Amino acid sequence: MLQIKLTNLSIINVLTRFYLMMAVSIILGFAELWILMSFVAVAIGASTIMGMSFTFRDNKKAKTTAGKIIYMDWGTDMRKAS
Repeated sequence: MLQIKLTNLSIINVLTRFYLMMAVSIILGFAELWILMSFVAVAIGASTIMGMSFTFRDNKKAKTTAGKIIYMDWGTDMRKAS
């Protein structure tokens, strides 16, 4: 299962995604695929700005509800309200 976390990106991943975005922009720009370049480069840039990290998890803590799989990880992300 793919797990997505926001604001969880290291500086190495930020730099890698920046160079990937620039490479996609340059390659698709020279190929004159402007519309495709805008969608792909903006998606890579937006995921970098939001700090999205993608990890694969096992389905041990997954719960199936109405055909959808919901990842239940209550132990690490719960904080006491103050």
